[in-house]
Parts: sequence; structure tokens; C-alpha cells
Amino acid sequence: MKLDVFRQTLAGLSLRPVLLVAGPGPYPRKLIIEALKKRGAQEHGEGFACQTVYANSRTARQVVTECRAGEFFVTTKLIVLHDIERYNKDDLGVLTAYVRAPDPAVSLVMTAETLDGRTALAKAIGKIKGGRIDLKPMYENEMPPWIDALAKRQGKRVSRTARAMLAELCGTNLSALATEVEKLDLFTGERDTIEEADVAAVAGRARNETYYRLRDAVLERSTGGALEIWQTLVADGESAYALLGRLRATLRELINAKELADSGAGMSEIGRALGIPSWRQRELGAVLAKTGLRQVLRNLVLLFDADLDLRTSRLTEQQVAERLIVLLCAA
Repeated sequence: MKLDVFRQTLAGLSLRPVLLVAGPGPYPRKLIIEALKKRGAQEHGEGFACQTVYANSRTARQVVTECRAGEFFVTTKLIVLHDIERYNKDDLGVLTAYVRAPDPAVSLVMTAETLDGRTALAKAIGKIKGGRIDLKPMYENEMPPWIDALAKRQGKRVSRTARAMLAELCGTNLSALATEVEKLDLFTGERDTIEEADVAAVAGRARNETYYRLRDAVLERSTGGALEIWQTLVADGESAYALLGRLRATLRELINAKELADSGAGMSEIGRALGIPSWRQRELGAVLAKTGLRQVLRNLVLLFDADLDLRTSRLTEQQVAERLIVLLCAA
């Protein structure tokens, strides 16, 4: 999601009886919830109360009971219900009934990675004007403004090379990016600019190197190894959208590097042309020596097909990601 579009979304927020916030990645949803809490506190003062619950710890009936329960000295209550896609059919039915007749003194905000538009709950929410916010997935070219904005929140500026390195390290994962910027703020102290050396010292290379290991496993057609690495990334909070974005970026880098190498350029020249830091140039040279361009191009086509599946098929994100990895290894 582009930063300016997200800012427009934040500017139009208001407490309403029912709101669904759906989309990949927890960080944009977190910012929306924070903005709603701030709005509620500003508008209602001591009469405002907020409660956060998760679908895996409360039944929908318990949540609805909490919505219906009045409290002394509370005039407006915000209840945030996370991960409603984890609910079964009965729980979703309870929520649907509530959505059709909500308590006007309560703002029930539900979050989900995705919600099937054919469900009764989605249809009920769809009848409410402004009742649903759909957050778009992030793409690589949308990250630089987010990097600058997150740094600005900490009172910092980011140099061009540091921005490029952060984008490479974090991919399209805004949660990871926000964490790294917070760490960099502490590391740089009184200095107002974050430099490439700061990113190299603080942000580290672990996540980035994990993605390169995944790419190498795919190129070596090691299905089991690639799936195991992907599960490591999932446990670290990565999404299928991030998988596609990062793999697409690494494969495009390979294509560009191979074209430069075929034209006679050396690794240091390739590194300068593509903005590849020196610590990665030797590793990239080894990959170029054993990888065919045709295989990389086939893999790139499969990534575009998977991107379409994420948007149009009935498969879950996890199913799309695992299917993609199997196909990539077989290409």
C-alpha cells in the first residue's frame, strides 16, 4: 500500500459501531488501531474504554456479550477483535447477527488477513457504509517513503544508501522495518541521520541471508530444504506476499547481474551498477556461475502466476506459498 493512500485512510478514520480492517501484514492494522484509540481518547476523555481480544482466546459469543455489557462511567467503548478468520462457521454466525444490530455505544473493530466476501459476515459488513477497510499488499517500490516516514517518527533522516539497504534487508515486511528503525534510532543516539554503516551494524543480515538461502535452495531444486526455510520465515512473521516480493527481487537481481556479467563486467562493477554491497558480491558471483538464465526466467513467470493466485484463487496464503515453492523447485 502506498504511503499517501494509507495516510488518507488514517485521516478518514472515526469510531463507528462496526469496522473490519482486512489485509496482509500486521503493522498497517496496528497503526489503524492506534489511531482509533487516540481518536476515542481525544473525543470522549475519561468516558472512553478500550479492550483487545483475540479470536483464539475468546468465542464470538463472549465477545458479543462484552459488547452488549454496559459499564459505569463509560460512554464509549472500543473492542478490538483480532484474527476473526480463525473463527469457525458458528462463531462467524454470531458475529454476523451482532453486525446486523450492533450496540451504538460500542465500536467493534475486527481484524483479519482476509475475509471471504461470500460469507454472511462479509456481506453484512458490506452493507455498512465505511464498515470495511481493505489494506493493499506492499510492493518493493512502495517501501522508500515508508522508510523515510518511520525514521521521521523517530526524529531521523535516512541516507540514500541506508534506505536501499533497509529495503533490501526488510523486503515488504513493515513490521520488520519498524523494528529495525527503532533499533537504529537507539543506536544512532543524538545523530539525526541514519547511514549505511549504522544499518550494517544494527539491522544485521539474518533475515536477508535466509531469503538468499531460500533462493539458492530453489535454484538447486531442493524442495524439502526450500520448504523448511520457508517455515522458518513464517515463524518469523513473513507472509506469502513478502515471499513473492523478496524472491522476485532476488531473481531480478540475478537476471540483471547475469546480463552485466555476459557483457564482460566484473563483480565490483556489477555491484556498483546494481547497488549490491561488497559483502554480497562474492556470494552472488558463485550463484551466477552455476545458474542458467532460462531457469531464472521460468521461476519469474511462476512468481507472477502465484501473485495472481493470491488475489483470485480460493487457496490460503500458506497453500499458495507452499505450492509456489514446489513448482519453483521443479522448474
